[in-house]
Amino acid sequence: MTRELGRDRGRYPGFRVVFRGFDRTEVVSALAKLASENDEARREIDRLGGEIERLQASVATQMDSERHVQRALIAASKLADEIRDRAELEARRVLRDAEHRGEQLVQDVRNQAHELEGQIETLLGRRREAELAVESLIRILNDELDRQHQIDASDSGDSKGAFATSA
Repeated sequence: MTRELGRDRGRYPGFRVVFRGFDRTEVVSALAKLASENDEARREIDRLGGEIERLQASVATQMDSERHVQRALIAASKLADEIRDRAELEARRVLRDAEHRGEQLVQDVRNQAHELEGQIETLLGRRREAELAVESLIRILNDELDRQHQIDASDSGDSKGAFATSA
């Protein structure tokens, strides 16, 4: 039991015993000190309560900010998905248009090649006709030259004969 009293001496003030109880001055002094400590503890409790409220408000603000950030991230993600989807659709459309234009160009080039082949064939036919016409003209001219040579030869032979006869 003396041990328990020894431990409690720091927590509880010890009063001198006087006639008819404890020394009134010590009790009043101890009560004033306890009241002062109590007031100080209440002020500390109030200060800590204010700090707790401030921290709770800060946490609430942070949570609101976090919710706003989450909403913004979700909105940005949805917008990015929409942009990607639109870009993919546009890319497919551009690719289809390019393939269609490419096919049309190939068909146009084939048609032009076919037309050029027809024109080449026509020109080759005209060339053959011109060659035949030139060959025919050359034969006619050769024949005419041969005939002319024969006429000239026969005219010279007649004049030789006539010349020979008169000599």
